[in-house]
Amino acid sequence: MLNTILQHIKRPTPSGATYLAEVDGLRFVAIFLVIIQHLSERMVRFFPTDFATPLREDVVAFWVSRGTVGVFLFFAISGFVLALPFTEKSTPLSIKSFYSRRLTRIEPPYLIWMSVFALILVAKDVFSATEILPHWLASVTYTNWFFFGDYSVINPVAWSLEIEIQFYLIAPFLAKAYFSIDDWAKRRLGLAIFIGLYIVLMAKCGWLHFPMKATLLGRLPNFLIGFLVADLYKFKDFKSLRAFDRLPKLSSQLRQQLWDIVAIAALFALFYTWTEELVKTVIFNLALFLLFVAAFKGFFIKKMLKNNWIAAFGGMCYTIYLTHLPLLEGLIRFTHPITLTNIYALNLLLQAAFALPIIGGLSIVFYIFIEKPFMRQGKWRWPKIDPKFSFPRFRYPSVFK
Repeated sequence: MLNTILQHIKRPTPSGATYLAEVDGLRFVAIFLVIIQHLSERMVRFFPTDFATPLREDVVAFWVSRGTVGVFLFFAISGFVLALPFTEKSTPLSIKSFYSRRLTRIEPPYLIWMSVFALILVAKDVFSATEILPHWLASVTYTNWFFFGDYSVINPVAWSLEIEIQFYLIAPFLAKAYFSIDDWAKRRLGLAIFIGLYIVLMAKCGWLHFPMKATLLGRLPNFLIGFLVADLYKFKDFKSLRAFDRLPKLSSQLRQQLWDIVAIAALFALFYTWTEELVKTVIFNLALFLLFVAAFKGFFIKKMLKNNWIAAFGGMCYTIYLTHLPLLEGLIRFTHPITLTNIYALNLLLQAAFALPIIGGLSIVFYIFIEKPFMRQGKWRWPKIDPKFSFPRFRYPSVFK
């Protein structure tokens, strides 16, 4: 049964493309950080008494509050994924194909879920139909921040998707221009210098602060980190990063394990340098880069990220991201009276034990029926149910490859 579920939730790989389980594993890390932060916020809101340790002094609460770091990891992953097709010198992706693929892959599930959540708010009498309509229009056109200057009232997590769309508009042009530079050393060094100078510009122009840090102007370096990692992955296979490869007395496995240490250090650096300060922002983006590279070069971290279930749930991250916050809002109203002492960490574990299986189970269903059919190009069809199993089998037309 579990193998059947796993087969159905595995990300479809276009013909001829290489499946990178490490990338889906990183998506899992990113979505887990986001969910735990949002769960914590809702638990704290409803907790009936004070915690044993004030939250501002609780180390676990601090780490959990850094969950937005997962969003910035998503941005780097997007930069990597969007840049990779443009590294093919023989058959580069056309700009038209790029936009067509993004439109058919991203927009339908987003439109469906934003419409469902808007209707739920109207049905619960939180907003009237006339009140919700302008918010819905702004949300589905990815302009909510522009018109309202705040998070979407329909689904607050949509703020990051607006930034993604802003990057999509320029990504193919940036990728084509970047990979048209044949000298790989100059290309990479130039991009690294540009990222550094751009961060300085962000600080000078105030883009590290709200509202600009919730736009592409304030988040562009995260995406460009993905460009740089895509370049290193595709060409020379990270051989230009020989930090530990130059240590002759170390075995290959030990060198990989040193990258595991780099990954852990990078993750902690991300938690502690996510601020609006210039120097810390530089360190943050360097840590983001090192974490991404370590996912490919590490030993234990690579094994963990390539685990079938971790990679599979990471592959469902779009569905999970779109639906987890409304689900948490609904679940916490039933589970918040159940407490375990007044220790923050214990109560968070308890609420996670309730919430994560429900979110995971529903996400599987939502992913199979709503997102996965759009992950291959072509005319979408409702999945057909095989009576031998409780999970659907899909027929994908040839155009979505």
